[in-house]
Amino acid sequence: MRRAISDKLYALTAGLSPARAHATEVELAVAEATCAVETSLARTARALEREYRTEKLRRYSHDIALYQRMRLTALE
Repeated sequence: MRRAISDKLYALTAGLSPARAHATEVELAVAEATCAVETSLARTARALEREYRTEKLRRYSHDIALYQRMRLTALE
C-alpha cells in the first residue's frame, strides 16, 4: 500500500497549490497510519522484516562476523 500511495502522490497533487498538496499528503499519511494501527499491517510488516533480515543475515553471517572483528581490531 505504501508504495502505491507514494508512487501516485505526484499525480494526486499535480496542479494543486502548495498548501493543498501538503494537506493532501498529510491526509494520505494519516490514512496510512490509521490503517497500520487498526489492521495487522504493522505487525505483519515487522514480522516479515524480522524473517527476511534473519534469512539475509544468516546467508552473510561469516562476512558480517569478519567485518565486526576487523572493526574491533581497528579500534584497538
